[in-house]
Amino acid sequence: MFHYNENIIPIWRRNEDMGNGRYTGVMMWPGGYFPYQGKNVTYFKSYDPDFDWYQRIDTEQLNVNQLTEKVHVIHLSDHGMVNVKPSNFINVTQYLIPNTYVYAGTTPVLQLFPNRGFENDVYQKLKNASKQNGHFKIYKKDEYLDRWHYKNNPRSPPILVMADVGYGLDDLIIAASSYYPEKFHFNVTNQSEFGVHGYDYTEKEMRPFFMARGPKIKVNHKVAPFNTVDLFNLFCEILEITPTKNNGSVANIVDVLKSGNGKYSLSSILVITAGGIFIALILIGCAAVITLMMIKRQQSITTTAALNKRFPQTFQTSIEAQHLLEPEDA
Repeated sequence: MFHYNENIIPIWRRNEDMGNGRYTGVMMWPGGYFPYQGKNVTYFKSYDPDFDWYQRIDTEQLNVNQLTEKVHVIHLSDHGMVNVKPSNFINVTQYLIPNTYVYAGTTPVLQLFPNRGFENDVYQKLKNASKQNGHFKIYKKDEYLDRWHYKNNPRSPPILVMADVGYGLDDLIIAASSYYPEKFHFNVTNQSEFGVHGYDYTEKEMRPFFMARGPKIKVNHKVAPFNTVDLFNLFCEILEITPTKNNGSVANIVDVLKSGNGKYSLSSILVITAGGIFIALILIGCAAVITLMMIKRQQSITTTAALNKRFPQTFQTSIEAQHLLEPEDA
């Protein structure tokens, strides 16, 4: 995604960009070795799938070096997971005529590209199958939900197949029959379970977890759910650096931090919000007064013009014309 927009900078690069002797280390994180705007971070270790799981996580050095009260540690996931059994696999391509389409993607979402002339045929067959099966949905590109932010992407497919939570599609059938047994040396049975993610993000099973500790983090405190895009602002607050333009909100993560930590405390956000509302009310009031003055002036001009047309050269000014309309006791 980053090569589509050169202005996108991940937190590890942003930290070093702020200077003042800042350095970043990225370990076994996809994209950590990729140069952004032509620059890499100082320290990184490429992802190694053969690295022992138990050696990846250092649980002792913070205590050994007495850093537990100086270092912030954040545990989080990018999504939730759901177990899917073979009994919930759905072969959606069985409903289509062979060689009339190609598909890409993995469970729970498949991207369908019908051959020219078969667009409607593929869509209608899958739409009917969706109603019959009841555990997957079909979308044309113009039917994509706006909250997905996927409809206007040039790489989006003309047809999207989305499985319901707990169900898998064709790719999982293929993987379970050959790839997984060979890769991980086990026999697949009806009781086997496969971890799947990628369902609609509003499903509760897809919610990620978040845990944090450190000198700026509240202790024994549970915060309200917030969006993953808000994390960038949290990282910037902890590191005391200015965030780049992003779609997150500082207000959503301020409750994670102890009072007075970071550039934005809850009280300062409330003051800024209240100030903004007050200024907006003043501007609205000024606009209303100006509008009323303009309406009154226009009415006066209209009255003068009407009377002068009926009684030429009688009323020389708008004041004289206005007097005619006033009550006798005025």
